[in-house]
Amino acid sequence: MSGVEAEDAKKEVAECEKEIGTIKALLRGLGPAPEDESESNEFKVAFLK
Repeated sequence: MSGVEAEDAKKEVAECEKEIGTIKALLRGLGPAPEDESESNEFKVAFLK
């Protein structure tokens, strides 16, 4: 693997780790379902490449 390829791989890993952190933060925000089932949690994730 050349130096350029290694740098590109490091950048891609950093981006993936950032996305994983964002997803984990969103998941932490979701709690148990409310007792009143007319209210529901909604979770939307967009994956961009």
